[in-house]
Amino acid sequence: MRYQDLSYFNDPEFKELLDKYEAAIQDGGEPYFDPGEFTDIAEYYMMNEREEEANQCIDLALTIHPNANDPQIFLARQQLFHGNLTVARQLARTIPDQEDREVKFFWAEWLIRKEQPEEAHQMLEEYGETVTEERDFFLYDTANIFTDYDQWEIATRWAKRLKEEFPNFKNTDLLISDIMVSTGRVAEAMPLLQGILDTDPFNRDAWNLLAEAESGQEHYAESLEAIDYLLAIDEHNPQAWLIRANCLFHLNRLNEAHEQYLFYLEEEPKDFVTRYFDGVTLTNLERFDDALMQLELALSHANKEAAEYLHILLQLSYVLSKLRRKDEAIKRLDQAHAISDNATDDEYQLLLGQIYLDNQDVHTANQCFLEALRTTQKEHDTMLFIGISYAEASYFSTAVNIFTELLTTDMPERDARILPYLAYCLFFMPDKTEYERVYALARQANPTLTEYLFSPVMKE
Repeated sequence: MRYQDLSYFNDPEFKELLDKYEAAIQDGGEPYFDPGEFTDIAEYYMMNEREEEANQCIDLALTIHPNANDPQIFLARQQLFHGNLTVARQLARTIPDQEDREVKFFWAEWLIRKEQPEEAHQMLEEYGETVTEERDFFLYDTANIFTDYDQWEIATRWAKRLKEEFPNFKNTDLLISDIMVSTGRVAEAMPLLQGILDTDPFNRDAWNLLAEAESGQEHYAESLEAIDYLLAIDEHNPQAWLIRANCLFHLNRLNEAHEQYLFYLEEEPKDFVTRYFDGVTLTNLERFDDALMQLELALSHANKEAAEYLHILLQLSYVLSKLRRKDEAIKRLDQAHAISDNATDDEYQLLLGQIYLDNQDVHTANQCFLEALRTTQKEHDTMLFIGISYAEASYFSTAVNIFTELLTTDMPERDARILPYLAYCLFFMPDKTEYERVYALARQANPTLTEYLFSPVMKE
């Protein structure tokens, strides 16, 4: 695989190549390209989860160029991608030119996958002593291999060497910025990104990374602004659509976020994580039927080993509870509890109590809540959860009593979540003077949560 930026696949040069290939295939012909071009097309298909078409392309490449390196490297890397390290090694060993740069990169990846990143670094270090032709690209591609596998410290070594040996190489500052953002050094990355954009205001990768950096600092309005600049340059950019949707969600512009998620999912229908986020968005909009449909789709596409699988089950349980489908909600909760490594009995009892409360079985809900309080080591958080559960189920006077008691509890720092929820409950009760007093305090203590809670009721 060539370690080019993925933006290459958006370039007119590649799109023309892909169009020619697909037109020839559709006409039943046998297109002729060089091995690298065939491999680029196959990589594009793999990236877009079109593996059958990728295999067809590589088979054709090997028919026309039986001894070419690039298609054989692709096959070895394909097995690496699927976790078949032994098969990948066997395929790579059959490649005649073991000194080919891409073969060396394959072996580096293979070692990293074997959890031997320092050995991979040492191998490329030794190979790099002989590299003179396009050495700048060798250093850049090597750094990117280690960033692909989150080997940030080793990637930094190669990026620094690139900067020292080739101070004018175009993408070095972007590479270093990417490493900084990925390792939480966002403040250090910002001047570099601004410098790139001052020089090249149409740099799509820099705008994208700037948006990610701003979002990582919870500067969602600034991130949205950066993404809108990027989309003005490159309107067909699914990754930008996704960042935009997430920013809109965090800015409590939920209807816009939902529409943006749908826009993205038209392009990436199997992205179960994004379907989950859209399900959460619809839940927050209290569109529970739509949320259920989206979450069930997310579950059908989800990898059971993924961390998000547990969250999807929990969100399904919550939505089913709000739809008064108690037995199904408990079933999903039990499934989530069974696969969770960190779930505690008190957390389970809280969620179970919430389901019973939603379904108007207050007696059983109270038994669950009392059991949670008996076993919890976080009494404050447990009481807050119980209060919120009563508020969401419209048992406002009970919730007010819990929140009022929490406010009188001695804490190192007053919990900024209490006042917004207390104000929300008071909104539905007769004492409007007390509501107005607490609402003013809530807006000072936690304006974001207050806006989120009140935006639906203020529109009614």
